[in-house]
Amino acid sequence: MPTLQVARSARSIIRAVCIGLALLGGGLSASLSWAQTQTEQAVSSYLNVTLPAIGQMNPYIDKSAADRARAFATIGITNTTCDAATSAAILAKEYIAEGAGELCQGMIAWMQNEDVLACSSVRYSGTDFAHTEPVDPKIAKLHTSEGILSTRLQLENAAGCATKTVTYWGPRILALLDQLSASISNAGDLLAPSSGADVATREAFEYTVRLCHLAYNGDQNTKSKVVDAADDAATG
Repeated sequence: MPTLQVARSARSIIRAVCIGLALLGGGLSASLSWAQTQTEQAVSSYLNVTLPAIGQMNPYIDKSAADRARAFATIGITNTTCDAATSAAILAKEYIAEGAGELCQGMIAWMQNEDVLACSSVRYSGTDFAHTEPVDPKIAKLHTSEGILSTRLQLENAAGCATKTVTYWGPRILALLDQLSASISNAGDLLAPSSGADVATREAFEYTVRLCHLAYNGDQNTKSKVVDAADDAATG
């Protein structure tokens, strides 16, 4: 084993032992302190990132696709604005904050007229909001006072999520699969999907694969062998 690798391994072992001894010495208080820090981070992210982003996008939910796109280009929100806040909520097991993060991500998608992600986020946020575990009181209070549930319903209605079945999502996933097929060679190399277009990046390709899988799950009640095969082809 190379000397540098041995040194790194030794440091890793020493660090693990030190952490273990510290936790053993601190006992329950150390665990509680760590949990509290996670909760504080989740609350801070909810207050300072998730809710302001939702508030900025809320007025545009029912606007036209063109109006939403213009607004999104100017309000200073990016595709990843709510990602870290959602992760913080997951770590702290603050389900309401996690659901709000999902809702925020869905609103970001809807601002760009992407209904696959919008409707998927509506579904997942509803699952999070249905949890009955204890929640931080600040999060619980703002969840009600800021009308997060009504915002979720507004997005669901605007994107037509409740009325879109496999007859809608099926063609969507097939179109996405065609896009993937046109972006990769038989040897697995990325190609330009059409003449004059840019070659797809690995990130863009993986994003389209993700959309395929989310579209596949768009209708939870009805399945299709054709759609099943399309999802297998996209994610296989």
